[in-house]
Amino acid sequence: MYSIYLDFITLTWATIILIAMPTVVWRERSIEAWLALLAVALYLTAQTGWTTAYFSGHIFGAIISNYIWFFFNATVLLLFTLNLRKR
Repeated sequence: MYSIYLDFITLTWATIILIAMPTVVWRERSIEAWLALLAVALYLTAQTGWTTAYFSGHIFGAIISNYIWFFFNATVLLLFTLNLRKR
């Protein structure tokens, strides 16, 4: 039950970032800003899709969401790599 509260915290955080992110993307115009926006969108899609599929009992939806999680994780690791290369 506590994981639902944790998921709600991160969903709220990601939603706030998604609302504020276009301003940063427009101002920065960097690949990192675009990747961060993509990562937030992938996170929201994967998290809400997986949770919905889990509660409704649709295994196929959970499987598709796992693939979206993979792309989210790959995007985050790419952002980490780009930040490390700058330093």
